[in-house]
Amino acid sequence: MESTARKWMAAPIAALFALVLAAAVGLVAPGSAYAAGASITQQPQDVEVVYPAGATFLVEVDNPDIVLSYQWMAYDSVGKPFILDGTSASTDTLIIPSTERTWSDLRFVCVIEDNQGHTTYTEPARAIITNEEENKPVLYVGEFALEPGDTLNLEDTPLGSGIVEYDANGVDITLTAVDANVKYPVFDSTLSPSMGLMFESQDEWQPEYRFHINGTCTIVNPYFDLSRNAAGVVFNSWFRCGDLESAEKPTIVLEGDGALMLVGGGNQYYSDANLKVDVDLKTISNAAVFCDGLRAGDIEITDGTRVQLGVNGTAIHTEGDLRVGQGAKLEIVSYGPHVSQGPTTKNIMFIVGSVYAKGADIDIRMVGDASQYRVYNSYLAVWYGIDLVGEGSLYLDNSRLSIAIESQRGIDTFGINWGGISGEGETNSVSLVNGSMVVVSGNLPNVMMANGIYVPGTLTVDENSSVQVDLHADGEVFGIVAESGLEVNDGSVTVQVGSLVDGKCYGIIAGGITLNLEKGGSVYSLAEGGLAIGADTGVVVTDGSGSGWVPDYKAEKLILGGKATIANPEKSGISPWGVPYMGNAKLVETVFDAGDTAKPAEEVLITSPGAPVASGQPSGGDTPADDKASGKGVNAGLVGWAFAAVAAIAAVFFAVRSGRKPEPAAAPKADVKPADPTEGDED
Repeated sequence: MESTARKWMAAPIAALFALVLAAAVGLVAPGSAYAAGASITQQPQDVEVVYPAGATFLVEVDNPDIVLSYQWMAYDSVGKPFILDGTSASTDTLIIPSTERTWSDLRFVCVIEDNQGHTTYTEPARAIITNEEENKPVLYVGEFALEPGDTLNLEDTPLGSGIVEYDANGVDITLTAVDANVKYPVFDSTLSPSMGLMFESQDEWQPEYRFHINGTCTIVNPYFDLSRNAAGVVFNSWFRCGDLESAEKPTIVLEGDGALMLVGGGNQYYSDANLKVDVDLKTISNAAVFCDGLRAGDIEITDGTRVQLGVNGTAIHTEGDLRVGQGAKLEIVSYGPHVSQGPTTKNIMFIVGSVYAKGADIDIRMVGDASQYRVYNSYLAVWYGIDLVGEGSLYLDNSRLSIAIESQRGIDTFGINWGGISGEGETNSVSLVNGSMVVVSGNLPNVMMANGIYVPGTLTVDENSSVQVDLHADGEVFGIVAESGLEVNDGSVTVQVGSLVDGKCYGIIAGGITLNLEKGGSVYSLAEGGLAIGADTGVVVTDGSGSGWVPDYKAEKLILGGKATIANPEKSGISPWGVPYMGNAKLVETVFDAGDTAKPAEEVLITSPGAPVASGQPSGGDTPADDKASGKGVNAGLVGWAFAAVAAIAAVFFAVRSGRKPEPAAAPKADVKPADPTEGDED
């Protein structure tokens, strides 16, 4: 997968470069000088280079004693200038320790300032790479390149300390006690992705390249360009294999008895190949600026490995599957970043394939801060813990997944659609087996809509497994939405949802609900002032009306199998209820209290006789009543205008969620039959 920089470098540049350079020098031709001041006697010369060999450019003037400063610059293929800040970039001799295969389009120019107030520009010079298409694997450590058989002692460089060895086999690379800090990169991230460590090869058929980590190894990239909201890459690998299937791509293996830490960067790890993590790995973001974590094809975290990702954005982006092994721990903390252009859409895990976890622990903490957005009049629009964007699914086997979402209260709404797990394909499902657990929790002031789990496929909870959702937001809140169905087989589901400003909320909505509770398990749903549970019948009533309590109604979509019974409300029954759907009413089967048939139950407990209450059942929390009593509640009028202000933006983001249809927005208020429903927002 070629970077933007590489594509730029391949473009015709001669005419545009001359035009830009002329403008940069105030229409003074390169190499010319003012009547007085420094006069160039030796222009920098083009050099031919067999990459990754270095290159040297020299400028000479007739009166160097009056020179105040030299400053070397690089111009890319479209004539954009970049100031170089390497050690030699402020001298008359620019020394580049190593080159990359695509540098033939770069032009190097020296700007000379003298003590008489004059500025002189040299003519541009090139490093002409003679072997751009040669398949030569190269490891770059900062500005220094290693080929198979080479060893680099970082104490001999400005980078830090430790030893890097590249085995002659071209496959094995060993880092021993490496502490590298790329304080002065020659180029910024647009021109050079090798800000920290970069491995490059065009041989995409080599199955594995192995990085052996001995001792604690740290690579730091502090670079960040505020004007472009961009930073470099801490660990990069490029194989020109981005369009291949994952099974055909090479794999970077991180292994050893030590630990690897990556600090900073716009991407902490970026590769078009697969990644296998078999060593403890930790990443730390660069202050409060934008920073993504691991991006690769397939990503595997092996048995017993601990991965800790600190990011300001997406922690894991796969173009394939994510697999987390037995005893492995994946811990993520992400702060919602402000992106300079428009509303931000970011998900902690962006998964094109599936997620498989067996005997693993996954903890995700998401923090959205209003102060990063409202000052820019912007929004953290879409913000999910796990987003399944392909046709894959989430499979948990004897594993635990926790997603904690936090929103810091600001002066008005800055979040539009936040949640725990989302599926954008047509069949994305979630399956829990062998005592697995999913916990989604969040108290989200200033967020318009929140979803615990929203998948177009099925949610299956097998024996001894459990799902817990405890979620509150300013606007509409959905605990669980499984469009194809919810199936609970002696497992437990516990949902508590509510709106902090008396909005609309739903506990469980599914295309069909089948509860097989023979040995135990339970389903508990509390929707504070809303609808606790609903099984979609698929029937749309176009006149806006819907059913209500129907004595002796026979349920077909909400099925109580095994020994399952409705324990609360007592003597309750199942009947249709109309909910808003695209301007009409869609009927769901829900639970009615026989003693109060004016509306569906907002609290439902379904269990089998003698079975314990669902593990982790919510015991209270920040409900609207609690907020009002404690003075924490937000006046609905205060946020009303904010909802209206972002309605258009919300509609755009909801519409692009893979074309999914709007889900129920609220249960209509009625005595027996519902009133005409209003159109609800799409999730």
